[in-house]
Amino acid sequence: MPSFSDYAEMTLRGGNTTGENRTYESQRIVESTWYDDPNACIGYLYSCEYDDEQDKNVGLHPEKSKTKMPVDVKFIINSYQSIERDAVDYRITFKPSYECNVPYYEKLFEKKCGASYPVGLYLDLPDEKGIYRRWLIVAEANRDNRDFPNWSILFCDYDFKWVYNGKKLHCWGVGRSQSSYNAGTWRDRVFEVVENQRKFILPYNDISKTISYNQRMIISPPLEMPICWRISKVEGVNPLGIIHYTCAQDLFNPHTDVIEYDEDGNWIAAWADLNKKGNVQQDEPVDPAVVDDYAVITYSGAKPQLKVNGSYKTLNITYYNSGELITNQTPGEWSYWIDDINVNDLIQTLATDDENKIKIKFLGDEECLDKILVIRNTRDSVVAEINFEIVSL
Repeated sequence: MPSFSDYAEMTLRGGNTTGENRTYESQRIVESTWYDDPNACIGYLYSCEYDDEQDKNVGLHPEKSKTKMPVDVKFIINSYQSIERDAVDYRITFKPSYECNVPYYEKLFEKKCGASYPVGLYLDLPDEKGIYRRWLIVAEANRDNRDFPNWSILFCDYDFKWVYNGKKLHCWGVGRSQSSYNAGTWRDRVFEVVENQRKFILPYNDISKTISYNQRMIISPPLEMPICWRISKVEGVNPLGIIHYTCAQDLFNPHTDVIEYDEDGNWIAAWADLNKKGNVQQDEPVDPAVVDDYAVITYSGAKPQLKVNGSYKTLNITYYNSGELITNQTPGEWSYWIDDINVNDLIQTLATDDENKIKIKFLGDEECLDKILVIRNTRDSVVAEINFEIVSL
């Protein structure tokens, strides 16, 4: 039981109630013994927009940065990981006297999405060897403890890359697993597709908010046929400041997906739909000086696209010899392919008064969205092709 003088001093410094006094004393003890704890260290807070080491997540040098804010942190191991589950969240806590020193948080997080500090920020922390690693603050871990709050953090294990309006974008985030409760594949009379799922977490920012439904991404080790994913769910509310994405496995499309290699043949990056850019890249035009007989397929409308159960699209085949138009040619045989699979059964055709013109309609379902339909016309040794994108209504 404290003496009257001790109690009076506590009241003047701590507050007017016994609880406030005890909080003050507890915080004072924590402050005075802070660096006696081996888990205490100097961390660095920053947002994606102020990241000056965007190419890596390990071996960072935040002490040289002018945009990363130093902060006294304690690293808390909350639980341990097993091979059957996701990487567990770890915890951090700040000094009781700490106040926000990230000047741009209010502008980028609080005003834009209503987040609470410091959720959504990256945090560089040293490991046991003193090597700084990138973490993401994902939630407040103990909202009921106002005196000594701590936050959940997850290690940023993957640099997620995607294409938006023809531009390459990327952002460090956290990969998570997702139970799918299915056999992993779905089959109809033509296609078999994989149905595995996964999740990942990104901080909210002007880059990550460009990811929306049906966005395709390559999230894969350097395989010959990389693993592609399509966004199926976007959750940005719980908590505010970060975005959870759920994605279903998709097929690699060599027509639109690109793998980048360095001069030594090492994998640098992989981009889904890099060759799409709002349109489908067509084959290079035929050089009449090289080929005597060739054919060209043209189409009605502004874009080479077919809508699922949409209207008819008119195709026209024209034959040439050394650049000169050939008239009265018997048209060749039409065929239709997706991922090297013949899908003639998914195409409804109508004849026209001109035998060199046909009208086609796509009868497939939404599983074919964003796939490339290769339309081919073959007459003897003359083969003409054109690529169409399958889109929704």
